Amino acid sequence: MQSVPTIDYLMSLLDPVIPWLITLSVITLLISVIAVPWVVTVVPTDYFTHRSRRRLHRRSNNSPIIWLWLMAKNLLGGILVILGLIMLVAPGQGILTILIGLGIADFPGKYYLERRLIGLPGVLRTVNWIRQRHGRPPLEAPPP
Repeated sequence: MQSVPTIDYLMSLLDPVIPWLITLSVITLLISVIAVPWVVTVVPTDYFTHRSRRRLHRRSNNSPIIWLWLMAKNLLGGILVILGLIMLVAPGQGILTILIGLGIADFPGKYYLERRLIGLPGVLRTVNWIRQRHGRPPLEAPPP
């Protein structure tokens, strides 16, 4: 008959990982304190009013550099989402890390998700407050 692992045993397995999670949490928090206001202020005021997302690159460009850039960006976004999920049950900024990962990654339906989130009154109000503090005009609300 196999014994069930105890909580003490499971915690002893996590002991070496906890300092890394705490360090990652602090780094994520520091990056978000810098990155979130910067991203919010560089977004064009009409970004969310368009029906579809404006691409920064052309699909017809098959440059290996663009493919490498997209793969690296999506890999980083996926890693951050996974780490954010881990941080939901471990110490850390789980939800914030997930949102940063989703923001970095490029996937179908991302623009729709961004428009839905920014369309929430509390989110739009907060984003526009940050923009106002940095001397930028408010974002235009996406159409319903």
